[in-house]
Amino acid sequence: MDVSTVLTCPLILFISHFLIDLYPIAVTTVTMSKDRNLTFAPLTDGNYAEWEICMEVDLVDKGLWEYVFTKVAKPEGDTNTAKKAIAEYEMKLRQARARMIRRVTASQLPHMKDPNPRKVWMEL
Repeated sequence: MDVSTVLTCPLILFISHFLIDLYPIAVTTVTMSKDRNLTFAPLTDGNYAEWEICMEVDLVDKGLWEYVFTKVAKPEGDTNTAKKAIAEYEMKLRQARARMIRRVTASQLPHMKDPNPRKVWMEL
């Protein structure tokens, strides 16, 4: 029996379709565009392990990882320089959270309510 006979056998096709329906295989495709934007599947109920790695890479690449996982101290002070640093810090927090929100399915949005991206990540 050659390979083409096995692949066209109705019983083999039936069994393979049956098994695929019972045990779907999750395949995560990760690509990078010319402008270094990483694309990957959004977070669902079943792909956290893959999503976590890809999301970390994305946040590191955009300079936002520190605002999620290391404790970047919020700048303080009343000088113009301090006010500018505070505004930049708050913008980075919003950017990190926004990047995560764009990378989840609707079923994960209830976990995204906190404005702090670290708390959002821990909620997932």
